[in-house]
Amino acid sequence: MQPTESSHPAQTLGSGNAGAGASALQRWWALTSPPEPPPGGSFTAREVGRRARLVSVLLLALLLVELGSAYQYFIVDTDHPIMKIAVAAALVVTALAAVANRAGWVTSAGLLLVLAAELPLAGIPGTAVNGQLDVLHLGGFYLLAGSELVAASVLAPWSVFVVAALNSVAALGLITFMDHTPTLANVLASNDGQQAFSGPVIMQVIVAIVAFLWAQNVKTSLRRADRAEEIALLEQRELERSHELEEDVQQLLAVHVQMANGNFNVRVPQLRTGPLWQIGNSFNNLLARFARLAQAEFVLRRTQAEAHSLAEAIHFMRSGRQPLWPAQAGTPLDEVITALRTAPSRATGQSPAFPPATAPDLGQSRPGGFGQAHNGWGQDTASDLPDWLRPR
Repeated sequence: MQPTESSHPAQTLGSGNAGAGASALQRWWALTSPPEPPPGGSFTAREVGRRARLVSVLLLALLLVELGSAYQYFIVDTDHPIMKIAVAAALVVTALAAVANRAGWVTSAGLLLVLAAELPLAGIPGTAVNGQLDVLHLGGFYLLAGSELVAASVLAPWSVFVVAALNSVAALGLITFMDHTPTLANVLASNDGQQAFSGPVIMQVIVAIVAFLWAQNVKTSLRRADRAEEIALLEQRELERSHELEEDVQQLLAVHVQMANGNFNVRVPQLRTGPLWQIGNSFNNLLARFARLAQAEFVLRRTQAEAHSLAEAIHFMRSGRQPLWPAQAGTPLDEVITALRTAPSRATGQSPAFPPATAPDLGQSRPGGFGQAHNGWGQDTASDLPDWLRPR
């Protein structure tokens, strides 16, 4: 148990150091790069964001190199005033590149970054003793390939050839027009003198071709990854849309089942799918009409039941018995029942509600009527009432 307990602080310390480094890098990105584009942005916007982050990282690397050079030529080796000017200019260019990159001018920041990467070119004449080029300075021409890598990383891939051409011209110009030390003059006069001219140029060409192919490959891979991400995003949206469609269909089915069971007060909720939303609104209108039809059917049934009860009461009244008037049920026959209740009847010993002299013709001259003229409520035959008024 002791080794396990003693390993925890080391793990915590390691994770704390990693977290501190990541936090410092995040702060540097926030200081020198623009905000990240949204996840659903275009490929161009995300490519600009990627280049801006890369510029930010290269700025940090160049800044460390320039600070080391400043320490070398401002404190350790103070005999090279040209290098002091070159290092100071490189620091200013790096600061301007950081400002441009933070503002979102990534191409301008990349150009300034390539210019800052040309510091070895200024170091060749700046460190020359008495202005004479020495054999030791030839290695500085090979360091110019770093500016091509920077250009391939943050600029268009074809820009590496422009930088390579400028570096080659600058290297050949310095070798040709600067004064040479005796050692370098002897090398250039020998059979190996061509290597001093061709070596930096060949190096620039090789690095330019490799950097161009690398940049093109990276760009193609990013485009493929972007397409794959778009396809995955479309698939995710399609799954969400299918899920919403399935939920809307289930809600429509549930409302349809309730309507089939006789519940016309149910309504379709607000659906998220466009076509089904229109169907849901139309279905709600249909349910409202069915509800009105169901109410009308209910009133019709109550009216029919009240009509049968009223026919039976009239039959009792005409037979001289006490009629049992139906109760009011909220139908149009309520007014007829009220009128008949207030009319005098034979059962009470009063005159009939319709005297013989004024009794209306209840169907003597109309087919389908009562069939015979009535002389009073007491004279009743089997055909006095139509079928729909006969009590059952």
